[in-house]
Amino acid sequence: MEKTPLALNLTRHRKVKGWSQEGAATAIGIKRSRLGSYEEGRAEPDSQTLMLICATYGVTDIAAFIGGELPAPQPTLPIAERYHQAPPAIQVAVDKLLS
Repeated sequence: MEKTPLALNLTRHRKVKGWSQEGAATAIGIKRSRLGSYEEGRAEPDSQTLMLICATYGVTDIAAFIGGELPAPQPTLPIAERYHQAPPAIQVAVDKLLS
C-alpha cells in the first residue's frame, strides 16, 4: 500500500525532530499505536488531533501538510543559537522583552 502525503509528512517531521514514535505521541497527547497507524496510512487523524500534531511539529500550513506540498522540514535550532543568528534589531527587541 502506498503511503499518503500526510503519512509521509508525519514520519518525516517526527524524524527531523529526532523523536521516536513514543516520544512524539507523548508530546502530541496520543497513544504510540495511534501515531503509528497515522504514519503507516492505516488511519487518518480527526481535525482536533491533526491540529495538535501540527502544533507539536511546528507546522503552520495544514493544507500543505495534508496534501504533501511542504518543503522538507528543518531541524529546530536551540533558542540560544536562534538568538545569536537573529539580526541585531531582533536581538535588541528580545533583550528589551526579557529585561
